[in-house]
Amino acid sequence: MNPDKEPNDIYITWKQLVRESRIKHCIYPITKECSETVIKAHSIQRNRYLSHIADHGEVYMILPQLGEDFTVKAEKVGIKAATVFTGFCGYHDNKIFEPIEIEPYKNTPLQNFLFAYRAFAFAYHRKLEAVQFALNHLKKKPDLVNHTMIQLQNEGYKLAIRDITYAKEKFDAAFGNSSKEINTFVLEIPKECYIAACGSFFPEYDLQGQLLVDL
Repeated sequence: MNPDKEPNDIYITWKQLVRESRIKHCIYPITKECSETVIKAHSIQRNRYLSHIADHGEVYMILPQLGEDFTVKAEKVGIKAATVFTGFCGYHDNKIFEPIEIEPYKNTPLQNFLFAYRAFAFAYHRKLEAVQFALNHLKKKPDLVNHTMIQLQNEGYKLAIRDITYAKEKFDAAFGNSSKEINTFVLEIPKECYIAACGSFFPEYDLQGQLLVDL
């Protein structure tokens, strides 16, 4: 942060960078089928889940806060805007996810694959936007290019894109063969929980305790 800038100025600059770094692109592998419009797709279904846990059309989301230290805070968000990302065109968002949007959950291989794919797509899109944000930041502040922390951050982004692109290739290849490519573990809770979550992460260690990612 620049100590000479007022907090409001920093916040305005940050929001502007966020807007400039948005990526509107359908990540489905068969692009020739895409409709022209990329929509605000929900990573958690609006009608099936968000509307069910909403209070007067709003849900609480854990969102990052601007500041010297990375912090998060629960904030109310309307369900039309909650969990959205611009990673699918209207055609593919409707067509691909019909088995989990319309049909009740039956723990089928296809449904489990689609839940995993949607969570991954959300994380993949967010990572692309984070990289674009870093690039746009450097364009506005080219003097930061030689800063050690910025160099380490950029190296981390390169490695993250490498790994997440490899994962995307696996997901893309799994369409039509999802039962063999995705392993699913289902934990059923005997009570109704008014919490919905969606995410993707890369483990630091494998199941044998071997280091996978040196953080």
